[in-house]
Amino acid sequence: MWLDLGWYHQGREQWAQAYAAVTQGLTITGRPDHYLASDEAWGYKIHDLAALCAFKLGMVQQAQKHIQIAIRLAPQEEHLKRSAKRMGVQLD
Repeated sequence: MWLDLGWYHQGREQWAQAYAAVTQGLTITGRPDHYLASDEAWGYKIHDLAALCAFKLGMVQQAQKHIQIAIRLAPQEEHLKRSAKRMGVQLD
């Protein structure tokens, strides 16, 4: 739900609202056991979107933190590595 709201705001370039939504989603530590619990929200995509939003808002350190987490969760996703490079993250 929070990831979907983040994508909604991202699509309208409402970066602060999108960032607020995904960071709210990241505060949920226990995965709910119902139909609203999207698999995507528990993987790399929520951190990918958080990184993009933070970067657009000029919050570079937060962006770097989120993109690094996204890469740890999905090292096979090449676009994350490209994003990390744009955000000034040194990759091994």
